[in-house]
Amino acid sequence: MKVDTITSFIAFITALQLILFSLFVLTTRKRVRKSLQVLSIFLLSNAIFILAYLFRKFAADIGMNPSPLASFLFSSGFLFGPSLFWYSVTMARKVQPKLKILLIHLIPFSLFLVLIIIHGLVANSWVIPFSLFQYILSSMHIQILCYMVASIKEISSYQHKIENAYSSLEKMNLNWLKLNVIAFLCMWLVDIADFLLGKMDILSNEASVLLTFVSLLINFLFANLIIYRGLTTPELFIEPPESTVKNKYSGSLLSPEQSVRIAEKLKEFMEKEKPFLEPEISLQELSTRVKIHPRYVSQVINERFNKNFFEFVNYYRVEEAKTQLITESGLEKTVLEILYECGFNSKSVFNTFFKKSTGLTPSQYRKRCSIAS
Repeated sequence: MKVDTITSFIAFITALQLILFSLFVLTTRKRVRKSLQVLSIFLLSNAIFILAYLFRKFAADIGMNPSPLASFLFSSGFLFGPSLFWYSVTMARKVQPKLKILLIHLIPFSLFLVLIIIHGLVANSWVIPFSLFQYILSSMHIQILCYMVASIKEISSYQHKIENAYSSLEKMNLNWLKLNVIAFLCMWLVDIADFLLGKMDILSNEASVLLTFVSLLINFLFANLIIYRGLTTPELFIEPPESTVKNKYSGSLLSPEQSVRIAEKLKEFMEKEKPFLEPEISLQELSTRVKIHPRYVSQVINERFNKNFFEFVNYYRVEEAKTQLITESGLEKTVLEILYECGFNSKSVFNTFFKKSTGLTPSQYRKRCSIAS
């Protein structure tokens, strides 16, 4: 069996898997993680792009004109970057993209669709000239590169954020996010190599077919990995029920009275000693200072404060920042100086937690409190 035939078969199977998986996620809203819904949009755009490849290749064999449908399907390539980036943001920051922001990120995709329509109406042809198509493909690769860099920065920030976090699920999420980005990066590197070497006329047809095969094979393996992880590690994709925390500590020897005392001790220690001012404070270190086993500390934080360790520490950091932002000495400092003094080491994490707590940005909070006083 020729490589070209195997490539087409893998492309069809991969597209079918991605479409079925994406449609299942998008139509099954109950308890499905929001981040998975964003990921499914990325996977669906990937599947549509593969269909464009298959349609261009086999349309003539089934007696169809590949234009304009192939051109419209090809436009899904402009969704790769934005959807992967927003998946990274949703996983890392635990926030959903706002409609206004999404529309801005969809501008390249929309412009391409408009270009197809205008060219079809004016030139009375839905076939995009080869030279114009090369420029469009170049802009697509540049867009993907920019979003890949942004996604990697989000991963780096996320990794730094959870270094002090209690939840092991966060670390699992990080590894899963890395795997998604790395898989797409590998596919994109193969595709960009095919594109650049083809433009320089140093790539034979056989080599181009082989690179296409490698790209689609990575895609195929990734599609099957997603299905496998969904079956074996459902907590990556499904929101845990509310009783998860209670069940987690069902075998604990900690009595309710002891839990209350530990909660009071933690609260007093955090307010007086302010260990949260240290950016690298960890659960183990906090437990050592209060002389309580880490398991009991994490249990109390989860059950009594309804937070994980990272949220617990950042709550006190935000409270400290709120105080510093409006004190006389704090008014002389920039927001950036204050966030570092309060123990944050990431501006995006600080802004996220601060706005979640107050509904305002730090600058808005300072301005409103200054007007009120």
